[in-house]
Amino acid sequence: MWWKLWYHLVDADESFFSLKQGKVVIVLNGRMAGKKGIIVKTFDDGTDGRKYGHAIVAGIDRAPLKVKKSMSEKKVQKRSRVKPFLKLVNFNHLMPTRSV
Repeated sequence: MWWKLWYHLVDADESFFSLKQGKVVIVLNGRMAGKKGIIVKTFDDGTDGRKYGHAIVAGIDRAPLKVKKSMSEKKVQKRSRVKPFLKLVNFNHLMPTRSV
């Protein structure tokens, strides 16, 4: 029965699910599943190559680790690296957050 309520909510307010530029999302599927990202650009109607709604998402694949005073400079440099990602993701594989 819950799906009837959900369907009613979807019809009532489409803007609830709006995925716009600058929106913070969580990637649900694929190698980046569980990672947070920001929508850089959206393609609501799709393109010639991808006939479904999708977005370019930028995020952090690996965040920097903690550093201590006793660590060598080389180790500090290695642990301070950030690994970003940039992916085209189907709207079905994104979960929007409240953050903008």
